[in-house]
Amino acid sequence: MTITNGYADLAGFKTRFIPGTPSTDSARDAEIEKVVQGVSRSIDEYCHRVFYLSAADESRYYTAAEYRKCFTDDINTLTTLKTDEDGDGVYEVTWTSSDYRLMPLNGTPKTWVELRPNGNYSFPTVLGGVEITGKFGYCALASLPDQIREACYIQSFRLWMR
Repeated sequence: MTITNGYADLAGFKTRFIPGTPSTDSARDAEIEKVVQGVSRSIDEYCHRVFYLSAADESRYYTAAEYRKCFTDDINTLTTLKTDEDGDGVYEVTWTSSDYRLMPLNGTPKTWVELRPNGNYSFPTVLGGVEITGKFGYCALASLPDQIREACYIQSFRLWMR
C-alpha cells in the first residue's frame, strides 16, 4: 500500500518512532501506511475539511443562502462559476471573474464567494443553484500546517502501539 494524501510519511514515522531501523526493513511498512492513511482521513472527518488539493478540476454544487453570498468548501483554484437561475438543473449563466470575488480576501483557504459591487449577476437561492468547478482543498501537502502533520504522527504512533 502507498499513502495517498497522507499527513505523515512512512520514512518520517520510522525515523521518529522506530529508531535504528534500517531503511531496508520493510516488514511492517504496509501496516504503518494503513495506520497513517486512516489517521489522515480521521483528521479530515474531525476538521470537516481536507488538507490536500484535489488532483484535477472537479465540479461541486451549492445552494446560496442569499443573493449576495454563497458558502463553499475550501477553494484553492476556481476555474468556472455557473448558476442555474430557474432550478431546472441546467447551469445557463457563466460568470466572469469581474462578477465575483473569493473570500476572505486576505486569508486562505477561500470559503465563500461574494458578489462584486459592479457584477452583473446575483446568486439564485434554488437548491443546488451554483456550480463551481476548480481545485478544492485547504492547501498543497507541501505547505501542510505543522499542527496537522504533528497530530497525524502522534495519533498514528498511538494506534501503531496498540
